[in-house]
This record gives sequence, C-alpha cells and structure tokens, in this order.
Amino acid sequence: MNWFGTFEKTVQLIRDYYWIALIPIVLWALLESINEEKDIEQNFAESYGEIYNSTSVYKKASKNNYRYKFKYNGVEYFGSSIGSWLDGISVGKIYKVEFSSKDPQHSRMNFEIEYSKKIIQNKEGKLDTVIIPTSELKLELPTDLNNRFQKLKKLN
Repeated sequence: MNWFGTFEKTVQLIRDYYWIALIPIVLWALLESINEEKDIEQNFAESYGEIYNSTSVYKKASKNNYRYKFKYNGVEYFGSSIGSWLDGISVGKIYKVEFSSKDPQHSRMNFEIEYSKKIIQNKEGKLDTVIIPTSELKLELPTDLNNRFQKLKKLN
C-alpha cells in the first residue's frame, strides 16, 4: 500500500467519524456554561452595562447577541448575552449586569428593565451622574417654557 492510499483511508475515517470528536467539545462547553452560572449565583454582584454592539443569532430572526461593557472596581469588563430586538433592546441602551465578584468575566445582562443616565447636582453642589430606570425619567422643560405652561394651565 502506498502513502496516498493510507492518506485516503485516513481522510475517509475522519469523514465517517468526525462527529465523535465533537462530543467532548460539546460536553466541555456545557460544563463551562453550568460552572459559569453557578459562579455567578455563588458570588453574585451587580453593575450597569451599556450595549455597544449586536449581531443576529443564526436561524433565530428575532434574537440578537448583544455585546456589552461594564465596570467593576474601576476595571472595564466585556460580555455578551442573547435577547430579542422585539423588546426594544438596541446599541447604546443600559441594563443591569449580573456577574461573579470573584471572576467578573462570568457575567450576564438582565434585559428586564432599561436604565438611563441622569445628571444631578449633589449636596456639595457638584454634578453627578446617577442611573435610574428609564420609566422614571421625567421630562424637564426649560424654566421659561415651564412658566408659559403653568400660565396656560391657570387660564384653563
């Protein structure tokens, strides 16, 4: 038997049994996912993350893989979670991120409540940024428009 015949048999063997090599890879990925979830539950911490990119999920028209960034102890971390664009999730929006305080690389974004940044003046008179649920944001009119609106209300 020549070298080429041995090579052809090897290639045929790989074609016939390649799926067997995938079993350990799939099992490893499953165990990693389970360990990551367990780590998040045992060492639970929260922060706020902003979505900076999204890509569609193969064969799931309404699902996207959203990539986000968040800070913990002054260090920026990155993660990704799957959500539905039908829920209004998009780049630039802010949501809570649940992660492991021991390994912040283990994280997931919670898409239940959207948050927004609001600039306020703190007790010392300095400007500060707070994050509040978007549903609690109030429309703040400039003073002159607010005065005109109040006058109109009194007339009616």
